[in-house]
Amino acid sequence: MNIIKVISLLAHLIFSISYIQAQTKGRRAVDATKEAAPQTEPDNGIYTSVEKMPAYPGGEEAMLKFISDNFVFPVEESGRTVEGPVTIEFIITPEGKVASAQVAKSLSAGIDAELLRIVNSMPLWQPGQHKGKKVSVRYTLVYDVKSHG
Repeated sequence: MNIIKVISLLAHLIFSISYIQAQTKGRRAVDATKEAAPQTEPDNGIYTSVEKMPAYPGGEEAMLKFISDNFVFPVEESGRTVEGPVTIEFIITPEGKVASAQVAKSLSAGIDAELLRIVNSMPLWQPGQHKGKKVSVRYTLVYDVKSHG
């Protein structure tokens, strides 16, 4: 009789663990699709997440086209195969201007300088908003460079 209790207890335990794992996986999938909660306290007046994030005119696809159309491959990189992501961080001001652009993840000095030139020449963005007020928002752009020298 003790063996039946042990088997029953083990079966219940296995079922409970499986059920908890299934519930946790479901929650993670749902949580991953939620938007980031707005940052309530800005860092030096600059938010990282707001109710309405800044938007490039025409959207992300238009921004990538702008970068691609204006990208001039640096002379010092000619003859080389240069591929990989470059991460540029910048601020979109309450007026929609790009400010304080800097390279967060570099590929090469020439590529970095060219992408900074392009980002700094972008047209005005729709600024981010928090609680109905236009605010400065830090924006991170990852651009994948693909060029065969």
